[in-house]
Parts: sequence; structure tokens; C-alpha cells
Amino acid sequence: MNIYRSPSHYLLIGLTLLSIAVYALVESSKSPKAQPYLKQKTEATRLASLAQNALKERIVELGIPIDKENDPAETGLIGEQYTLITTDTGVLSAKLASCNIDFAAAFIDMFRKAGVSKGDLVAVGQTGSFPALNISLSCAMAVMELEPIIVTSIGASSWGASNPDFTWLDMESELYQKGLIHYRSKAVSIGGGGDRGRGLSRKGRSLLKEAIKRNSKISESDKKMDFIHESHLSASIDRRLDIYSEMERSRRKSIKVYINIGGGIASLGSSQNGKLIKAGLSRDLTAVEFPAEGVITRMAERGLPIIHILQIRRIANDYGISVMPYLEEEKSKIGKGALYYRETYSLPFTIAAILFLLTVIVLSLRLDVKHYIFQRKKS
Repeated sequence: MNIYRSPSHYLLIGLTLLSIAVYALVESSKSPKAQPYLKQKTEATRLASLAQNALKERIVELGIPIDKENDPAETGLIGEQYTLITTDTGVLSAKLASCNIDFAAAFIDMFRKAGVSKGDLVAVGQTGSFPALNISLSCAMAVMELEPIIVTSIGASSWGASNPDFTWLDMESELYQKGLIHYRSKAVSIGGGGDRGRGLSRKGRSLLKEAIKRNSKISESDKKMDFIHESHLSASIDRRLDIYSEMERSRRKSIKVYINIGGGIASLGSSQNGKLIKAGLSRDLTAVEFPAEGVITRMAERGLPIIHILQIRRIANDYGISVMPYLEEEKSKIGKGALYYRETYSLPFTIAAILFLLTVIVLSLRLDVKHYIFQRKKS
């Protein structure tokens, strides 16, 4: 007697419907789970929001127009496309994405994954191209109580801090004086070609030097910023590395991570390097062949983790960050995205549901086979 046969159609339909019902129940068991370092992330985004609002107020006070067409959230952090201090062509979509304050939480996440903790010394290379990201970074470092050494290239690409009367250094000074950020640049360069403004007009270079001069010392207690203006790019790179090393010696601790924001030529070494380095956190770059040497490659040679912030939309996608800043009516959504909470299944309920379904399937098939054998014997 052949007892091997396919289960009845009615049984298969019933088991299919039951499986769908169990799946629906498991899906309904999902609930938001707080992600690691939630408190620090929310503190950093809150501080970044306050800093952005303070800068917007100052921009309005100065009578600097806000381009509502290209800056729909009216952050004031999207500058003009071309001015006398524009060093390179920027991408508007990247600049808009950079204004999302959730990047402050992303920096917290990257710092933690890089093994950085309270009191650690970190090196920063930034430009005027992404003022909102500079703010988010400063807020994340403040919340984590890090000790940064910041070197800034004041020039900006399109849509960045490109107003000669309100450069990134002016923004930094404004926020520092108001107590909203706790760090200022240790050293500054003009940026652009050769890290000395090659490609800018004489007037453009003069405007940047004026901005450096008026922000070089905010109060009597502040030390004057170092002005990096070497004759060759290689010398500019060496000077930056010397500044970082000098601070390591004076603070008697080693740098734990290098952070690059933007496409500063001295930091990257070349624009090609910026494309070769993975966006976000990298723990090892020794396997990559770089066409030119920059601060970032020299730091990588030391074995330091690298946080490279340039391909902004890719990083936003990796962290579930909206590529547009929050509009006023969306402020209630702050602190509720994937960086802060993730929908997770109830593990005990999911295991119980799977065991229940498997038990029902096995029993149903056994009973179906027994019923078939009995019916054959009876006939």
C-alpha cells in the first residue's frame, strides 16, 4: 500500500491561511527599541538645533537674505552659489542634506564605533563648505566631552558659507561667544587651490584674509589662531601635521581619530583621494593606493580610524537621515528616526509563534496521513 501522497488541498489552504495569520501577529509585535547612546544623540541634536537657530537670528540681524527657493527650510546655512570667496563647485542637494541636525547623532554613533570616549584628543580638518556639518560635529564633540584640535580652510564651495561678511569663522565666533559651541579653530588657511586660494581673485583672497584677521582673537583670554599660508601644498600638509603633533605633546595624549569634513585639498591631498576613501567611518585604509598624500592619508598610516564626511547623501542614506533639513512643522519628528529608535520584533513572541506554527504543520500532516491510511483500509 502506498502511503506517500501529497497533502490534501484543503489542508494546504488551511496551513497557508494560518501561516499568514501568524506572520501578521508577529509583525504586530514590533515595537520601537532605543538605539545605543540615545541620550547623547538627542542632546547633540538639541544643541545643534539651538546653534542653527542662533545663526539664523544673526543672519537676519545682519540683513543677509535667505534664499527660500534653494533653502526651503530657511536655515540660512545655504549660501550663494558663486561669490568672490567660492573656491569650488558644490552640489546643492548635498548642502541641503547637510543641514539636517540628525548628523549630530550620526557623529555620536561614529565616534562610539571608533572607540572614542570622554576626554579623548581628536583631530579635525574642516572647511567653510558645510557649515551645518561643522556645527553638528562641534555639538557631538561637546556632548561627548572630547578635546578637538580643529584646523579650518575658510574658503567655501558653492552654497556653503560663501558670504565674505559672514564666513564660517564668523559663524564659529558667533556660536562660541554665545556658548553654543565650546571649540574654536586652532589654525586656519584660505583653502582652495594649493590651500592658499589659488583660483580666487586677488579681491577674494583679500576678503578671506580680512575674515581671518577679525576672527583670529575673540577675547583677551583667547590665543591667536595660527595662519597657515605655505608656498607649497606639501608644506601646508606638513604644517597641519606639526600643529596636531604639537598639541599631542602639550596635552600629553595621543589623537584617537581624524575627522575630515568637506573637500579641503590639504586634508585630502587630492580630490581623487576624497572619492577613494569610504564615506563615514573607516578603521583601516592601508589597503588603498592613494595618488597623493594628504593629512588624512598620513593619519591613516598611523593606524587611526578616519571619519570622512564628503559624500553626504550616501552617509544620510546609511544612517536613515532625511536628505532635507527639518521644516518648522516637522520639528516634532526630531529624535524619532532610525538613529534613535528601530522597530524590533518581540523575540519570545516570535519564537513561540514559530514553534506553534511548526507544531500545527507537523500534527496536521500526520493526521492527514493517518486519515488517508484509515480511509484506504476501510475501502
